[in-house]
Amino acid sequence: MQNTEMNIATVKPSEWKDFIKVCLSADLPTMTWGASGIGKSDGLRQIAEEEGYTDVIDIRLSVTDPTDLKGIPVPDVQAGFVRWLRDQRLPTDPKAKVIVLLDEVNSGTPIEQAMAYQFTLDKAIGDYVLPENCRIVCAGNRVSDRGVVNTMPAPLRNRLVHVELVPDVDDWTTWASQNDIVPELVAFVRWKQDQLHHFEPEFTAFPSPRSIAMLSSIMKKRPSSSLEHKLVEGCCGRGFAIEFSGFLKVFRSLPDVQRIKTDPDSVEVPTDPCTLYAMASSVARMADATNMDNVMKYTKRLGREFQMLVLGDIGARDKNLCKNKSFIEMNCDLKKLAQS
Repeated sequence: MQNTEMNIATVKPSEWKDFIKVCLSADLPTMTWGASGIGKSDGLRQIAEEEGYTDVIDIRLSVTDPTDLKGIPVPDVQAGFVRWLRDQRLPTDPKAKVIVLLDEVNSGTPIEQAMAYQFTLDKAIGDYVLPENCRIVCAGNRVSDRGVVNTMPAPLRNRLVHVELVPDVDDWTTWASQNDIVPELVAFVRWKQDQLHHFEPEFTAFPSPRSIAMLSSIMKKRPSSSLEHKLVEGCCGRGFAIEFSGFLKVFRSLPDVQRIKTDPDSVEVPTDPCTLYAMASSVARMADATNMDNVMKYTKRLGREFQMLVLGDIGARDKNLCKNKSFIEMNCDLKKLAQS
């Protein structure tokens, strides 16, 4: 997809990871544009771990003084010149393999952004040189996101490989299954996909991948029913809270999924899509090595779309469960149907 306004490509998170990895390999600095809360910083830490980098050094240009990057000049009277006391966060070990993230880079002042010119092009500031195996990446919000942003100077723009990151429901639900996001939120986002990220500039709270993850942490604390709705509003806003509260009533009235472990044929299969999304997430979350055969037996009774959701969630959460014979058989059947 193309962002015609910015004249750059638009990618979802799974594509973005490959995009960044290629640029890291080519030793080219990148600039990721995207709305607040969609996972730019967290995603980069995942990339760093997968690519064998030992750390991500997060330097927020919006709260960085120009001297923080270049350092403070200290006269060396005997030598007759100035030495620079550099930011201790910057690596000096020649064997270091870290990523330096210049986050909120376009929120910095023109002077602060100008400090990034030499750093992004030459991997150096003054007499400091970034070790050979270290890489530089940049990230920031778009002007349309209504954050504190300044126009990025053309010389800096031209030093970077640009891409726009946008949220994607399939990518997010895969991540959510791997990161213990409560199943009711996974199911709700699948059902109401526009609620994964719904930014309204006049609203204080709004749903985003980050605020939904925050809400998941709250849901695990099992707040009282009188407080729950207010907490949902506090994380994701009033509109999200109204729709999610209605969805929760459906989710909490599901058939007893625990009976699937012993008697999958006796458990009712819902008919309306909202309840089916909720049921698929619950079934996938309860699957383990002891009950996979019965979980797959029940899953066969669901429609093809929901069978794929269950298999996808199970595989994202625990790859070992994919080795189950019933899982493999259903997965093969689904692939044959897709090819026919």
